[in-house]
Amino acid sequence: DSLDKILTEKMGVIRPGIPVISSVSQPELKKLLIDKCGEMKCPLYFTQDATKKTISTSITSQMVEIEGHSFTLNNPSPGTIENAANAFLLIKLGVNIHFLLL
Repeated sequence: DSLDKILTEKMGVIRPGIPVISSVSQPELKKLLIDKCGEMKCPLYFTQDATKKTISTSITSQMVEIEGHSFTLNNPSPGTIENAANAFLLIKLGVNIHFLLL
């Protein structure tokens, strides 16, 4: 399946007014998500907008900084910082079971 088809399917769970956090980075996919969240009047947050950097890495972990807060992640792969940024945004915005991660 194409990424836009997968995203379109996932967007089926978006509900009016429920915040959405996404790591989508491709411009055409971001536009689909922006349009859908605008239509549903949902706040939309992209993890790319969070300030983050890798400070150091080892074979088993990495030290990262997200929005000025340092964390040790027990996974050295590059995508792990995006997952951590998703979790950080959830906490920063106030954990709520009605958030949707895409």
